[in-house]
Amino acid sequence: MNRLIIFFIIFLFGVMAGYGWQNYHHGLQIAKIKTQIEQNHEFIKFLLETGDILTRELDEFKEDLQAKQSYEMDVKIRGYCNSPICINDVRWQDGMTATGTIARVGVCAADWSVIPIGTIIYIEGYGFCRVEDRGGKVKGNHIDLFFNTYKEAKGWGLQNKKVKIFL
Repeated sequence: MNRLIIFFIIFLFGVMAGYGWQNYHHGLQIAKIKTQIEQNHEFIKFLLETGDILTRELDEFKEDLQAKQSYEMDVKIRGYCNSPICINDVRWQDGMTATGTIARVGVCAADWSVIPIGTIIYIEGYGFCRVEDRGGKVKGNHIDLFFNTYKEAKGWGLQNKKVKIFL
């Protein structure tokens, strides 16, 4: 009988310890989930604030474009990137444009005597770009569009398009 009581007491302590451990473990999981929720709230707040800023900047950009004169031009358009495959001269593979900015999507190279530096261009299938670069092979009615990868640049290929130029 004594053994049965001792066994029962040990069993009871075991159950209570297991229950306590389970509650402790669940408490840790709940705390972790609460932390993740708080981080997600902060991230969402950041995204909403950033979205508001970008929306205002886009609205300002649209207003600026509406105030500018524009015309259309037929051009030959080719994709380029910072890959050695795209740019075979090591001097120009540092990612810098001729104007000293970083080459990125939304940047294009043009013959500045035809399309002046800083000109904004709209290209169907690409979007807006700004003339911040010039290329050794970019002469006349020719534009090179920047892409992040060689695959994207090659995918664009060489196209003849009518573009809208904003002065």
